[in-house]
Amino acid sequence: MISKEIIPLVSTLAGGALTTIGGFLAAYQLQKTTRKNEKRAVLRGYLEEIHELCSVLISESNDTMADATFAVEHKERGGERIKEMLLIG
Repeated sequence: MISKEIIPLVSTLAGGALTTIGGFLAAYQLQKTTRKNEKRAVLRGYLEEIHELCSVLISESNDTMADATFAVEHKERGGERIKEMLLIG
């Protein structure tokens, strides 16, 4: 038979071990989640930058095409002006 003095000692040790293990698991899980969120934030930043660059490129190409179309429609400006606009734009 287990002595009445050992039961509180064993339960205290078991509770302390469970608390310690739970603390380590919680810290690990928190660190894992934090790393995952940081990676997502960096990826989102990259994707936003790519989106901005694509928007600028599309806008610039649309402006260049509009200028070239205008120049072609108004041939009195001559072929040199068209070439100049296409090379610069």
